[in-house]
Amino acid sequence: MSKIYNVTRLKQDDADNQDLKQKQTQQKKQAVFKVLAARKLMEAALRTKPFDRKKIAAAVDLYNAAIDIFPPIKEPYLALAYILWQFNNIEGAVQLLKTALHHNPHNDKAQ
Repeated sequence: MSKIYNVTRLKQDDADNQDLKQKQTQQKKQAVFKVLAARKLMEAALRTKPFDRKKIAAAVDLYNAAIDIFPPIKEPYLALAYILWQFNNIEGAVQLLKTALHHNPHNDKAQ
C-alpha cells in the first residue's frame, strides 16, 4: 500500500510543480507587460520639458505593480532607482538596488 501511495504522491507533487511553474510564468508575463507600459510612459515623460510628472507617477505605479506581481524581475528596480536618483534621492536608490539584489542575487546590473 505504501508504494502505491508513494507513486500517487509523486504524481501529485509533479502536478503541483507544473502548476507552480505555470503560475510563475503567467506572473512573469504580467509583470513584463507592466514594465513595457511603464517604459513607454517614461519615454513620453522624458521627451517633455519640464518632465511630465503625472506620466512619471503612473510609470512608478506600474513598476511597483510589476514588482508586486513578480519580485525577481530586475528592470522595475533599476528604473525606480534611476527615477529616485534623478530626483536626488540617492539613499532611496541605493536601498532599492539592495532590495533588487535580495530578490535576485544574480542581478548584475543592481550590483
